[in-house]
Amino acid sequence: MKLDSGVSPREVRQWKKDKKNVFFPFIQGKEKIVEVLSAKQRQKDDENERKNWEAKREREERVTRERQQQGKEFWEEKFRAELRVAEQKLEMESTVKATYAKLPKLIVTLFEENSSDWVRFENIFVTQVHSRPISDEDKFGYLLEMVVPKVREQISNLKPGTLGYKTAWERLQREYGQTKLVVNAHMDEIINLTPVKGKSFDKVRDFYGRLSKNYDALQTLGEEDMLRGFVMTTLKKLPQVKPTLLELTITGKSGARKN
Repeated sequence: MKLDSGVSPREVRQWKKDKKNVFFPFIQGKEKIVEVLSAKQRQKDDENERKNWEAKREREERVTRERQQQGKEFWEEKFRAELRVAEQKLEMESTVKATYAKLPKLIVTLFEENSSDWVRFENIFVTQVHSRPISDEDKFGYLLEMVVPKVREQISNLKPGTLGYKTAWERLQREYGQTKLVVNAHMDEIINLTPVKGKSFDKVRDFYGRLSKNYDALQTLGEEDMLRGFVMTTLKKLPQVKPTLLELTITGKSGARKN
């Protein structure tokens, strides 16, 4: 506006400088006022904190006096309760220590990369590790040690802990422990049993052992009926054994193992 009214730029700059000099004391005064108010607020906050602390201390002292007035029976009961808690804690710690002491001695055949081995592995791992009162970090470590290297590679990148252990265990269940995969794996082993030629007792016993192992796994899963359609095919692989005996074994009828 000054420039439009004909005032020179030099005069405008001088005018601006003069105005700054006029208002500078007010700006300084404002900063001092803000500083004083801040100090007052801090003092007020300190006073409130002191009052709150004193009120808290008075309440605690009042509660202490009230508890003391309740008499000797209260303190005796409190002591007995604390003693019971301490005993339970010691018992739990002893159980955990015993578990830690026992677990490293466990010798388990490593889990192979095969769903037909899942039932055996899952039964042992759940009872010996998964259900024990130990940390998830330790469970994860045992899981890594109880599988073959090729399976270990699938989960070794996970971080030890609750999430890592949960992810690893669920991944193995998904990859190898689905009922359909397990059933198919055991059925394949039974179907692919090598026929026994001659009357070698060792060969017959080995054949029977392989058949029983896979049948027991199917029975554990409640899928033993899957085998009924392969009775005759299996019988033909063991021509020297009485058909009735083998049929009882395959169909799971009473008395099969006894015979």
